[in-house]
Amino acid sequence: MGFIFGPSGIPLRCKGDTIEGIECARDIGLGALEMGFVQGVRMKEDTAARVGEVARKQNIAISVHAPYYINLLSEEKEKRDASRVRIFESARIGGIASAKRIVFHPAFYGKTDRKLAIGNMIEQVGMILDEMKNSKIEGVVLAPECMGKIAQFGTIEENFSVANEFGMEKVNPCVDFGHLHARENGKLKTKADFLDKIYEIEGFGKKYLQAMHIHFEGIEYTEKGERRHLPISSKSPDFNLLAGALIEKNCSGTIISESPEIENDALEMQRIYSKIALGK
Repeated sequence: MGFIFGPSGIPLRCKGDTIEGIECARDIGLGALEMGFVQGVRMKEDTAARVGEVARKQNIAISVHAPYYINLLSEEKEKRDASRVRIFESARIGGIASAKRIVFHPAFYGKTDRKLAIGNMIEQVGMILDEMKNSKIEGVVLAPECMGKIAQFGTIEENFSVANEFGMEKVNPCVDFGHLHARENGKLKTKADFLDKIYEIEGFGKKYLQAMHIHFEGIEYTEKGERRHLPISSKSPDFNLLAGALIEKNCSGTIISESPEIENDALEMQRIYSKIALGK
């Protein structure tokens, strides 16, 4: 039970490559690291194999953030096809590197009717999973991320509806509470507000609460949603409230810092969580 914590990317205090970043994360007391393939999947297979070997040796849980330029609901077939390839390649290389979760930004709604968006997303994700099966990529879970702009596909209802179509061993969303806060105009102000989100997830199956993949950061937002990420000291939203809610519901999993102060805030969240857990 409980959570492990890690940075999104190589710790800022570490100037080396991903392997050195994994060793650095372990040295400072963290248990996870999310590799960012944000500009493209450029890691070679032999490098990925070495990353996996070091991650297993250091007992660091690896996840992957797929390239940012993904839009599975694009009106243009070429963009949908390219988006699926980027997610598939993230899963292929990530799997070699021992990653268990592939986080991705699903789509912008564009002109897609929101009533049809979930069905269209299920179709696209199903095609990626079929390709993964054909390529014998196993043990890698796709994680559509809860998104921070109201123009983006990525509510809890949308992402977990897709997950329930395939089962959580294939699709298990990434819940970014900062994004949800921005998407709903700063709604997450109390512990009860965070509990409401956890209850919503639980409605899709209690099993999801035992294998959560969470992103957290402070967030600046406008009426359109997310504007930029902030350190957690901004308390926009307040991690203390989330930690209390997660502990109350006996949740477990991984929490990744997407704060600009990536490893420092991962350590701070770990400290806050431990303090509240022990205090309980």
